[in-house]
Amino acid sequence: MTTPVTCTARPSLALIKYWGKNPGPGVNLPATPSLAMTLDSIETRTQVRVVQTSNGNLGDQIVIGDEVQSPEAFAGFFQNLRQVLGPLIRANAQSFEPSVGEGPAWAFDVRSQNNFPTAAGLASSASGLAALTGACVASLLRPEFRTPWERALVDQEKSLQEKRTEPLTADSEFRELGRELPGFPGLPGLLSLSALARYGSGSASRSVFGGFTLFPQGSPVAHPLESADFWPEARIILVPLSSARKPVSSRIAMNRTRDTSPYYEAWVNDAPKVAVEAQEALKKRDEEKLGTLMINSYLRMFSTMFAAQPPVVYWLPESLVVIRLAAELRSKGLPVWETMDAGPQVKLFTLSSSVPEILRAVEQALPSVVPVVSGPGNGLQWVKESTL
Repeated sequence: MTTPVTCTARPSLALIKYWGKNPGPGVNLPATPSLAMTLDSIETRTQVRVVQTSNGNLGDQIVIGDEVQSPEAFAGFFQNLRQVLGPLIRANAQSFEPSVGEGPAWAFDVRSQNNFPTAAGLASSASGLAALTGACVASLLRPEFRTPWERALVDQEKSLQEKRTEPLTADSEFRELGRELPGFPGLPGLLSLSALARYGSGSASRSVFGGFTLFPQGSPVAHPLESADFWPEARIILVPLSSARKPVSSRIAMNRTRDTSPYYEAWVNDAPKVAVEAQEALKKRDEEKLGTLMINSYLRMFSTMFAAQPPVVYWLPESLVVIRLAAELRSKGLPVWETMDAGPQVKLFTLSSSVPEILRAVEQALPSVVPVVSGPGNGLQWVKESTL
């Protein structure tokens, strides 16, 4: 048994919406590009320890909050993790725990906790699978390699941001960058971590990084665009309207919409143009242009879902209250633009100077709702202590 490792990750909120192509373990590639911002105020904290097993029984155990998860739900993720890391471990045994080398079989004991509702449309899968990836990989390393590896990842993220071109429409130029970590032979780099996380959740590929990211169309990995301090005034106000689990999972909704909505192809074909314009707006910190594109993106996504058979409708009456409130505030000159993901929650994009006035308006319209304000956050982080 190894010493436990704890990793934190934050939800990556899609400003320009991601939609999976043939969603499922290992094939959830984006049919549409996704521009996102990693949030700083909510997080998943995941602790992992490696345990030896016998008789070939891998026995991975996952607990989220106080709820024991079905091993089948994560079997594909762990199978892929072992397939990818196995050759690295055998070729670079000096970097990994002896217990995960050629000796007995090894399994993961996972304890995870969100400080926000799970499966309620607040991107818990993004932060959850990213934190799981970071904790699992770090738990396999020898203790003396963990901290230097983590520091090297921070430097690599900066390097990737500096090497990208504008706008990024495909990931071919990044295919070989960031897979491994210079100075750490055999240890996975950030793009390898992004690919591992993506196997469990497409949006998790973005939560590996901080600041602003892009998940290019058809790509197996996300890419960092700008750091968390690139646009410090940017804010997302989460307006949580329900903590209940969604009646239809995101994956089922994706499959149904792709297979039955007559508007799906039109939206997919239009999305790359929107993503390019959004990258240009981000580079200029043009909040009005980016906000307008955000509204176009989420409304087009939901239009395809409404037209599915049967329709996928996540909105609550309160969702429409917030949507109309944002439009009213914009008409008065306030910089605020709404977006939504697969769920009833509404997220408001604005600047820090406008947050107090927007919060007052939300409180007046929905007194029982407690909004959460987020700025741009960091990517994966490993912590020394954990309360899990």
